[in-house]
Amino acid sequence: EYRAYVAFPDFFRNSTALWWKREIAELYNNPENPERSLKFDGMWIDMNEPSSFVNGAVPSGCSDASLNRPPYMPHLESRDRGLSSKTLCMESEQILPDGSRVRHYDVHSLYGWSQTRPTYEAVQEVTGQRGIVITRSTFPSSGRWGGHWLGDNTAAWDQLKKSIIGMMEFSLFGISYTGADICGFFQDAEYEMCARWMQLGAFYPFSRNHNTIGTRRQDPVSWDAAFVNISRSVMETRYTLLPYLYTLMFKAHTEGSTVVRPLLHEFVSDQMTWDIDDQFLLGPAFLVSPVLQANARNVTAYFPEARWYDYYTGANTNARGVWKDLAAPLNHINLHVRGGYILPLQEPALNTHLSRQNPLGLIIALDKNNEASGELFWDDGESIDTVANKVYLFCEFSATQ
Repeated sequence: EYRAYVAFPDFFRNSTALWWKREIAELYNNPENPERSLKFDGMWIDMNEPSSFVNGAVPSGCSDASLNRPPYMPHLESRDRGLSSKTLCMESEQILPDGSRVRHYDVHSLYGWSQTRPTYEAVQEVTGQRGIVITRSTFPSSGRWGGHWLGDNTAAWDQLKKSIIGMMEFSLFGISYTGADICGFFQDAEYEMCARWMQLGAFYPFSRNHNTIGTRRQDPVSWDAAFVNISRSVMETRYTLLPYLYTLMFKAHTEGSTVVRPLLHEFVSDQMTWDIDDQFLLGPAFLVSPVLQANARNVTAYFPEARWYDYYTGANTNARGVWKDLAAPLNHINLHVRGGYILPLQEPALNTHLSRQNPLGLIIALDKNNEASGELFWDDGESIDTVANKVYLFCEFSATQ
């Protein structure tokens, strides 16, 4: 048995941030051993709650009982081990940028936050491009520098619905680029559940099928041709809508608005929307109504007071402020466009780089007054600070009939 211990860098310290950036730069472009350089566009930082597989410090353990075992104890997997269960001792010292010293107890929830910013800055410095960071631990304002996945979930039906709730919550925290591990991280995925999750996950802002070592493969080609076709179809829909999603991300960046949002955010006065957490909107105009139960071949969806058009056919649903039973065979997820909005789209390709070179278009969904409006944000997709530097295109569309 091989066992190695870990030391957690103190990312609050300016010297640590500089060290971290040097390490990332050496990984990207190793001048002494060029063959060991590893080019990348972004970074995935994990276990930064901080989390470990030991309790407190090794080998001495923790010394301050009042900090590690306070009178009030939140629910923990190992309550008897105190707050240092699978993390640092609470009396561990950290140093803030101004030189003042604090206990880890006071800044525990900020550890992932403190790592995200220097990581994102390092990615931009070494690549010269915008880059991306995905972090497991976040805090309000982390969304300025990174996206987030919802942590270690399970390959189980109840996790599909919980992922929608998780995205809604993180939208409120200002972290818009969020999604769950599609088909589940722990345990073996089941065919139908994974197919439904691929359909749902195609509309996560951060869309990734991911599972742990030792579980069965769950990527689309590991199943059968029918599964591949289901996945390809819904991913082509996602890639078609990337200009709309990209514009929503721009609005989130500049205005603090949400990308994933509950129906109640758009229809506040409709009390029926207040309890709906198994449907969601992308922005104000794109309604996703997934199947979340085994063996279901229909879904009961709520349509607030507006015109709603079937995304695939363009047909008016003729449903306003009512619940409606919709057919949902295994190869279909119900998607609807709200009247009064214009959605930018593109012809999809195998990846985002190739998709961006394809023709753009518009979906025009008229409201009851036969009017619609929409927006498109567009830049090169790679340069840093295009909004601040005003190197972008922003279009406003309007239509009347």
